[in-house]
Amino acid sequence: MEVLIRDLVYKKDGFYLNIKNLSLKNANIYGILGQNGSGKSTLLRILSGNLKGYEGKVEFCEDENKIYNNISVLSQKPYLFNCSVEDNIKMSIKWANTSLDKLSEIVKMLKLENLLKRNATSLSGGEMQRVAIARVIAQSKGLMLFDEPTASIDPKNTRIIEEAILNSKKDDRCIVVVTHNIYQAIRLCDRIIFMNMGRIVEEIDKAHIQENEIIREYLLHTSS
Repeated sequence: MEVLIRDLVYKKDGFYLNIKNLSLKNANIYGILGQNGSGKSTLLRILSGNLKGYEGKVEFCEDENKIYNNISVLSQKPYLFNCSVEDNIKMSIKWANTSLDKLSEIVKMLKLENLLKRNATSLSGGEMQRVAIARVIAQSKGLMLFDEPTASIDPKNTRIIEEAILNSKKDDRCIVVVTHNIYQAIRLCDRIIFMNMGRIVEEIDKAHIQENEIIREYLLHTSS
Protein backbone atom coordinates (compact mmCIF):
# COMPACT_ATOMS: atom_id res chain seq x y z
CA MET A 1 0.00 0.00 0.00
CA GLU A 2 1.42 3.36 -1.03
CA VAL A 3 0.56 6.57 0.83
CA LEU A 4 0.77 10.15 -0.43
CA ILE A 5 0.59 13.08 2.00
CA ARG A 6 0.11 16.63 0.73
CA ASP A 7 -0.20 19.85 2.77
CA LEU A 8 -1.16 18.01 5.95
CA VAL A 9 -2.02 20.32 8.86
CA TYR A 10 -3.21 19.28 12.30
CA LYS A 11 -3.61 21.65 15.26
CA LYS A 12 -4.53 20.88 18.85
CA ASP A 13 -3.72 22.45 22.23
CA GLY A 14 -0.84 24.50 20.90
CA PHE A 15 0.65 21.63 18.87
CA TYR A 16 1.02 22.21 15.13
CA LEU A 17 1.74 19.38 12.66
CA ASN A 18 2.60 20.62 9.17
CA ILE A 19 3.81 18.16 6.52
CA LYS A 20 4.03 19.55 3.01
CA ASN A 21 4.92 16.42 1.08
CA LEU A 22 5.57 12.79 2.02
CA SER A 23 5.43 9.64 -0.10
CA LEU A 24 5.51 6.15 1.44
CA LYS A 25 6.02 3.27 -0.99
CA ASN A 26 5.60 -0.49 -0.95
CA ALA A 27 8.49 -2.78 0.00
CA ASN A 28 10.16 -0.03 2.02
CA ILE A 29 10.76 0.53 5.71
CA TYR A 30 10.60 4.14 6.88
CA GLY A 31 12.08 5.22 10.18
CA ILE A 32 10.70 8.32 11.90
CA LEU A 33 12.93 9.95 14.50
CA GLY A 34 12.66 13.10 16.57
CA GLN A 35 12.42 14.41 20.09
CA ASN A 36 9.34 13.92 22.26
CA GLY A 37 6.59 16.18 20.99
CA SER A 38 7.99 16.43 17.47
CA GLY A 39 4.86 14.86 15.95
CA LYS A 40 5.97 11.28 15.31
CA SER A 41 3.11 9.52 17.09
CA THR A 42 0.57 12.07 15.85
CA LEU A 43 1.57 11.30 12.26
CA LEU A 44 1.25 7.57 12.96
CA ARG A 45 -2.26 8.05 14.37
CA ILE A 46 -3.30 9.97 11.25
CA LEU A 47 -1.90 7.23 9.01
CA SER A 48 -3.76 4.58 11.01
CA GLY A 49 -7.07 6.40 10.63
CA ASN A 50 -7.41 6.86 14.39
CA LEU A 51 -6.97 10.64 14.33
CA LYS A 52 -9.23 12.92 12.32
CA GLY A 53 -9.74 16.66 12.19
CA TYR A 54 -6.74 17.44 9.98
CA GLU A 55 -6.53 19.52 6.81
CA GLY A 56 -4.82 18.46 3.59
CA LYS A 57 -4.64 15.12 1.82
CA VAL A 58 -3.70 11.67 3.02
CA GLU A 59 -4.21 9.44 -0.02
CA PHE A 60 -3.92 5.66 -0.02
CA CYS A 61 -3.31 3.94 -3.36
CA GLU A 62 -5.91 1.33 -2.47
CA ASP A 63 -9.62 0.62 -2.81
CA GLU A 64 -11.22 3.08 -0.37
CA ASN A 65 -13.45 0.37 1.11
CA LYS A 66 -10.44 -1.82 1.93
CA ILE A 67 -7.95 0.76 3.19
CA TYR A 68 -8.27 0.35 6.94
CA ASN A 69 -8.65 -3.43 6.70
CA ASN A 70 -5.12 -3.46 5.28
CA ILE A 71 -3.51 -1.35 8.01
CA SER A 72 -2.19 -2.74 11.29
CA VAL A 73 -0.73 -0.78 14.19
CA LEU A 74 1.53 -1.50 17.13
CA SER A 75 0.90 1.17 19.75
CA GLN A 76 3.26 1.94 22.62
CA LYS A 77 0.96 -0.08 24.90
CA PRO A 78 -0.28 -3.00 22.78
CA TYR A 79 -3.25 -5.06 23.96
CA LEU A 80 -3.26 -8.85 24.14
CA PHE A 81 -6.30 -11.02 24.77
CA ASN A 82 -6.53 -13.16 27.88
CA CYS A 83 -6.07 -16.41 25.97
CA SER A 84 -3.28 -18.47 24.45
CA VAL A 85 -0.56 -17.03 22.25
CA GLU A 86 -1.83 -19.22 19.42
CA ASP A 87 -5.39 -17.92 19.70
CA ASN A 88 -4.19 -14.30 19.85
CA ILE A 89 -2.41 -14.72 16.52
CA LYS A 90 -5.25 -16.72 14.96
CA MET A 91 -7.71 -13.94 15.76
CA SER A 92 -5.57 -11.43 13.87
CA ILE A 93 -5.29 -13.77 10.89
CA LYS A 94 -9.07 -14.20 10.80
CA TRP A 95 -9.67 -10.44 11.05
CA ALA A 96 -7.44 -10.00 8.02
CA ASN A 97 -9.44 -12.70 6.22
CA THR A 98 -6.29 -14.59 5.27
CA SER A 99 -5.36 -18.24 5.47
CA LEU A 100 -4.43 -19.85 8.77
CA ASP A 101 -1.50 -21.31 6.83
CA LYS A 102 0.28 -18.08 7.78
CA LEU A 103 0.31 -19.11 11.43
CA SER A 104 3.37 -21.37 11.31
CA GLU A 105 5.37 -18.82 9.31
CA ILE A 106 4.62 -16.01 11.75
CA VAL A 107 5.26 -18.19 14.80
CA LYS A 108 8.64 -19.22 13.40
CA MET A 109 9.50 -15.62 12.49
CA LEU A 110 8.92 -14.44 16.08
CA LYS A 111 10.32 -17.63 17.65
CA LEU A 112 7.12 -18.36 19.54
CA GLU A 113 7.03 -22.13 19.04
CA ASN A 114 7.48 -22.93 22.75
CA LEU A 115 4.97 -20.32 23.88
CA LEU A 116 1.93 -21.16 21.75
CA LYS A 117 -0.13 -22.76 24.52
CA ARG A 118 0.82 -20.21 27.17
CA ASN A 119 -1.61 -17.48 28.15
CA ALA A 120 -0.36 -14.37 26.37
CA THR A 121 -0.95 -12.14 29.39
CA SER A 122 1.31 -14.30 31.60
CA LEU A 123 4.46 -13.82 29.51
CA SER A 124 7.46 -11.59 30.14
CA GLY A 125 7.49 -8.09 28.65
CA GLY A 126 9.74 -9.07 25.77
CA GLU A 127 7.70 -12.18 24.99
CA MET A 128 4.44 -10.23 25.08
CA GLN A 129 5.90 -7.70 22.66
CA ARG A 130 6.83 -10.52 20.26
CA VAL A 131 3.24 -11.77 20.38
CA ALA A 132 1.97 -8.24 19.74
CA ILE A 133 4.32 -7.91 16.75
CA ALA A 134 3.10 -11.30 15.47
CA ARG A 135 -0.48 -10.02 15.61
CA VAL A 136 0.44 -6.88 13.66
CA ILE A 137 2.18 -8.93 10.96
CA ALA A 138 -0.73 -11.40 10.82
CA GLN A 139 -3.31 -8.65 10.43
CA SER A 140 -1.63 -6.47 7.81
CA LYS A 141 -1.67 -6.92 4.05
CA GLY A 142 -0.51 -3.42 3.19
CA LEU A 143 0.65 -0.86 5.75
CA MET A 144 2.27 -1.69 9.10
CA LEU A 145 2.82 1.04 11.69
CA PHE A 146 5.10 0.48 14.69
CA ASP A 147 5.33 2.99 17.54
CA GLU A 148 8.55 2.28 19.49
CA PRO A 149 8.46 -1.51 18.86
CA THR A 150 11.44 -2.32 21.10
CA ALA A 151 11.26 0.35 23.81
CA SER A 152 12.39 -1.15 27.16
CA ILE A 153 12.92 -4.55 25.49
CA ASP A 154 16.05 -6.63 26.14
CA PRO A 155 18.64 -7.16 23.35
CA LYS A 156 17.62 -10.77 22.60
CA ASN A 157 13.96 -9.92 22.02
CA THR A 158 14.96 -6.76 20.16
CA ARG A 159 16.95 -8.81 17.63
CA ILE A 160 14.02 -11.17 17.07
CA ILE A 161 11.60 -8.27 16.57
CA GLU A 162 13.91 -6.42 14.18
CA GLU A 163 14.44 -9.55 12.08
CA ALA A 164 10.66 -10.07 11.89
CA ILE A 165 10.10 -6.49 10.73
CA LEU A 166 12.80 -6.85 8.08
CA ASN A 167 11.34 -10.16 6.87
CA SER A 168 7.88 -8.57 6.56
CA LYS A 169 9.12 -6.19 3.87
CA LYS A 170 9.45 -9.02 1.37
CA ASP A 171 5.65 -9.29 1.15
CA ASP A 172 5.55 -5.88 -0.56
CA ARG A 173 4.30 -4.10 2.55
CA CYS A 174 4.93 -0.48 3.43
CA ILE A 175 6.35 -0.31 6.97
CA VAL A 176 6.72 2.75 9.21
CA VAL A 177 8.73 2.55 12.44
CA VAL A 178 8.76 5.35 15.01
CA THR A 179 11.88 5.02 17.15
CA HIS A 180 14.23 7.03 19.35
CA ASN A 181 17.06 4.62 18.48
CA ILE A 182 19.15 5.92 15.57
CA TYR A 183 21.11 2.66 15.41
CA GLN A 184 17.87 0.71 15.04
CA ALA A 185 16.74 3.05 12.27
CA ILE A 186 20.02 2.50 10.42
CA ARG A 187 19.70 -1.28 10.79
CA LEU A 188 16.09 -1.47 9.65
CA CYS A 189 15.18 1.39 7.39
CA ASP A 190 15.43 2.20 3.70
CA ARG A 191 14.67 5.84 4.46
CA ILE A 192 14.98 7.84 7.67
CA ILE A 193 12.71 10.81 8.36
CA PHE A 194 13.65 13.37 11.01
CA MET A 195 10.88 15.44 12.59
CA ASN A 196 11.09 18.56 14.73
CA MET A 197 8.27 20.75 16.05
CA GLY A 198 5.67 19.08 13.83
CA ARG A 199 7.67 19.28 10.61
CA ILE A 200 9.85 16.98 8.55
CA VAL A 201 13.30 18.57 8.60
CA GLU A 202 15.18 15.84 6.70
CA GLU A 203 14.48 12.65 4.74
CA ILE A 204 17.52 10.50 4.05
CA ASP A 205 17.96 7.51 1.75
CA LYS A 206 19.85 4.54 3.21
CA ALA A 207 22.56 4.91 0.57
CA HIS A 208 23.44 8.36 1.91
CA ILE A 209 23.18 7.75 5.64
CA GLN A 210 26.90 7.72 6.36
CA GLU A 211 27.54 11.06 4.69
CA ASN A 212 24.59 12.94 6.19
CA GLU A 213 25.40 15.67 8.70
CA ILE A 214 22.20 15.21 10.73
CA ILE A 215 22.94 11.49 11.12
CA ARG A 216 26.49 12.23 12.29
CA GLU A 217 25.25 14.77 14.84
CA TYR A 218 22.58 12.36 16.05
CA LEU A 219 25.15 9.58 16.49
CA LEU A 220 27.54 11.94 18.29
CA HIS A 221 24.79 13.10 20.64
CA THR A 222 23.69 9.50 21.32
CA SER A 223 27.21 8.30 22.15
CA SER A 224 28.12 11.26 24.36
